[in-house]
Amino acid sequence: MREPWIDLDVNSRGVINLLEAVRRFRKEAIFVHVGTSTQLGRLEYQPADELHPEFPADIYSANKSVSEKYVLIYANAYKLKCGVIRLSNVFGPRASIHSPSFTFNNYFVGLALQDKPITVFGDGQQKRNVIYVKDAVAGLIQAS
Repeated sequence: MREPWIDLDVNSRGVINLLEAVRRFRKEAIFVHVGTSTQLGRLEYQPADELHPEFPADIYSANKSVSEKYVLIYANAYKLKCGVIRLSNVFGPRASIHSPSFTFNNYFVGLALQDKPITVFGDGQQKRNVIYVKDAVAGLIQAS
């Protein structure tokens, strides 16, 4: 939210640059775009599926959503081998543990390692999707 133009350049213009490179120079390449569950915004129903409406609540999520649409448009218009996958709450080695912006579970691990209290809002019965980084990578490889 602090740097919307940088986010636009990285997430949207960057994806178009990659798609153009594939279209022009390597049509046989497989392009898998990794999105995020935050593209949906506040959930209207759970579990969310591919038909869930999107109401992103921040610039990053909006640009990820737009970028995903570019991938699907290019796949259809230029017959490219493209796909989109949304990941949420990936955890594991080398994760960022210093900010809640990069998934709650990694942040909780960081707090625990520093012997700091972990605050859980609500009644603690919330359900969240999580995926271990090796499983995420295996899924991405299989999708390609």
